[in-house]
Amino acid sequence: MTKRIQPRQGTLVPVDRMHVVDNIEMGVTEDGTPFLTQRGLARLCHVRPSVITEWAAAYDPDSTFKRDRAITRALVDQGYSGDLYYKLPDGSHAYPDAVCMAVLEWYAFDANAPGASDALANYRILSRAGLRLFIYRKVGYDPASLVPPKWRQFHDRMELNAVPKGYFSVFREIAGICIEAIHAGLVMDSSTIPDISVGNAWAAYWRENDLESVYGPRRKHPHTYPDYFPQSSANAFIEANIYPLDALPVFLRWLDEEYLPHRYPAYLATKVAQGALPADSRDLLLAAFNDDSETAE
Repeated sequence: MTKRIQPRQGTLVPVDRMHVVDNIEMGVTEDGTPFLTQRGLARLCHVRPSVITEWAAAYDPDSTFKRDRAITRALVDQGYSGDLYYKLPDGSHAYPDAVCMAVLEWYAFDANAPGASDALANYRILSRAGLRLFIYRKVGYDPASLVPPKWRQFHDRMELNAVPKGYFSVFREIAGICIEAIHAGLVMDSSTIPDISVGNAWAAYWRENDLESVYGPRRKHPHTYPDYFPQSSANAFIEANIYPLDALPVFLRWLDEEYLPHRYPAYLATKVAQGALPADSRDLLLAAFNDDSETAE
């Protein structure tokens, strides 16, 4: 059975980058899909943006209307079965490259519209280079360097938050826990920041045991969130505790003997309740850390 394109989905997608090139709005979504906005697609096809918007609103893959039938056929020929368009954070629509080429083909060869010669010229240029590569090149996107979406937030935070010599941070030291959790399906985004949970518990342990008198004072250090995190608006004011490096063995033992067996299960239960982690993945994570603890003993 032939897969069908999904009409008028309008799925909200995060954008990796977006530029205006030669008055054509284009970009790449976080998962690497190149797109044109309705304005960009309209400009390529030499029609008004409202023409694209009205067509998308009325599009029916089962229609016998000549335009819809031709575009559907072109999409099927490309093996495309995704959304007709995505919704961008600003509310505008983004048309994936496969949809753009199908629509452009219609205006270039079948529409007999006043701008058909311009559409045909654009189609010939893009069919040679490929719209996907054309957009990648124009917006400076390298798919070979793509960080998978489920890793991107964690990856970007790690890159932004180095620690000065002689100190350690909770965030960087729990990287192993975060990696295990992401592998298990935990959505590590702006609302799931495990280092806050660990950091608060460790800070309390540090104070209660007067570890400063043994290892010296901890200090505040700037902590930066990626610009697509809501927290980034306060980046200039956000600081996190960093601790003397000599105290790292104490932290790691506390993490292994106190936090993971006694506090981590409650944290994961909260994430399951929020829908950020499947329940069976929570059980696998807890079993894995329990096994590690038993092996260590």
